[in-house]
Amino acid sequence: MTNKIAKISRPSEQSLGLFHYRSTCKIRDCADNLDMQPAHRISHIFFIVVVLVLFSVNASIAQAQDDAETPAQREVRRTTERAEAHALLKTVIEAYRSAPLLEVSTTVSVLAEGAAAAANARTSKADFQFVVGREGVLTFNGYTLHLRGGKIRAFHASNTESYVEAADDGSPFYALFNAFGDLPFLEIALALGEDSVEDVCMQLQSHAPDVVPSLVTRRLAADGSVETLQLFLEAEGQRIECEIDPKTKLVRASVTTVTEGAETEDGTMLVWKTSSTFARAEEVLPQEELWPDVGARQKVDGLQSLIKRPPPRESDDANDDGGGDQDGAGAPAASDAPKVGDAAPEFELPQLDATNCSLKSLRGKFVLLDFWATWCGPCRAAMPAMTAMLQDLHGACVGVLVNSGEQGSVEDRKTRVRAVLETAKVPLTGEHAERVLLDLDGAAARSYGVRAFPTILLVSPEGVIVERFEGWSKSAETKIRAAVTAKKPAPKDGA
Repeated sequence: MTNKIAKISRPSEQSLGLFHYRSTCKIRDCADNLDMQPAHRISHIFFIVVVLVLFSVNASIAQAQDDAETPAQREVRRTTERAEAHALLKTVIEAYRSAPLLEVSTTVSVLAEGAAAAANARTSKADFQFVVGREGVLTFNGYTLHLRGGKIRAFHASNTESYVEAADDGSPFYALFNAFGDLPFLEIALALGEDSVEDVCMQLQSHAPDVVPSLVTRRLAADGSVETLQLFLEAEGQRIECEIDPKTKLVRASVTTVTEGAETEDGTMLVWKTSSTFARAEEVLPQEELWPDVGARQKVDGLQSLIKRPPPRESDDANDDGGGDQDGAGAPAASDAPKVGDAAPEFELPQLDATNCSLKSLRGKFVLLDFWATWCGPCRAAMPAMTAMLQDLHGACVGVLVNSGEQGSVEDRKTRVRAVLETAKVPLTGEHAERVLLDLDGAAARSYGVRAFPTILLVSPEGVIVERFEGWSKSAETKIRAAVTAKKPAPKDGA
């Protein structure tokens, strides 16, 4: 099976849809089992030949269609296809957000295929109850999260004594994303994501943030009616295929494939496969279920604090954590990242102008490190406030924007970064210029234990972490201002 995602350009290429992906997997499985009994071997070889012939015929038809079109005709057709796909995705989003109560159960399997891939897959299950107004109840990875009125209240199955409650700052999706670092369930973006189709495209799958709607195909039943709609979204090295119920406009299944990016080695393809069932209800979710009373529970900070682990047994190996991992599978890991009071890990990264900048070279002033990504809405929203704060501090603190978590070529990344900075009016020259660094392989972010964007750290003139935040808030700004103004650093020699 090829380890690169072919660019979709013709309807006939896509008519195989999800079947195409599953069949190519089947070919590989058959090829691995040709040492079976002769009769079975012959039947499997025959299956392989038939499928390959079908693929060849489809490719020939598709090529003939392209050859028969002028470039202008081809562009008109593709523009029409993209517009239809955009309109269908908009309809799907509306379907997830318009029902008084939508109940969804979904399963997602994550696996890697290819030369450098491990031979195991991870499976997660989730249950959702979505309510109009981007509210609802979400249950996955041992957590139950209640969303109502701009707040999130969280519980964990292992703990009946504590809860977490926080504001969503106007975006329930990004509040959840910043807490968990990864949301493999497409339904969360469709039901709770931002308003625009373009933003939802970025949120559908964090490992494929560049996809755009590209094509719609239809699978017909024997009576000629539409049995399944197939929606395709893609970018270079990224592809999402959604199987959509033509009546409800809800997603039955999806396959996401990623072949390019910091997390994929050469010859490796990451695959996410989902399968969902759903039911609409006209009744409203009772308030006691949507926003349950906390009773005698104690409020704690952070989702990880909710996981209650049994103490280690005497017979346990010293490296065993006492058996608590299963309850917390997929939850934010207990962080061994650098903490307040630790020395800030050193790095040297390229800037937009191709020169390098090291953290050590900035000693003598406070440094505000902002790990961010162009596809991260809260990152972009925080930039104007951070810029205004840095200007108010009159040079006592240097802003360093470390762009990470991107895909595509270096030039593509630089183009996206410049566009975001221009929109946010981040100064790149002059007295208050901010440094913009490119963490191309994600090594700097990993050294700081970054699990969510934006992650913001204040580093002292001596190179010690003074403050650390996941996400930007007025509280974070107040603490940063207080720390910088409490200690006026001496200027560097020669400055």
